[in-house]
Amino acid sequence: MSTKNLNQLLSAANEFDASDLHLVAGVPPAFRVNGEIIIADEDALTEDEITAMADSLLNEQQKKKFDQEWELCIPSCTVWRGVCAPHFTGVTIIRK
Repeated sequence: MSTKNLNQLLSAANEFDASDLHLVAGVPPAFRVNGEIIIADEDALTEDEITAMADSLLNEQQKKKFDQEWELCIPSCTVWRGVCAPHFTGVTIIRK
């Protein structure tokens, strides 16, 4: 899954007014909407796909911090703030 697909997922999350976008290896992307988890009509993601998406968002300093602390807040000029936290080889992006 490319960065373009990540942007499409973020756009879809925005359309659903989702608070979170969950990307977990072995399952399709999921959105949290009003406290409920909604599974996207997409193929399951692989660990490599999730890693590539996270890597596309992070600079080298952020990657190092994430590797050390297993959590990272990513400042953004949009309404989305990435919070990378490993959940069974996955990433959660939280809307703020």
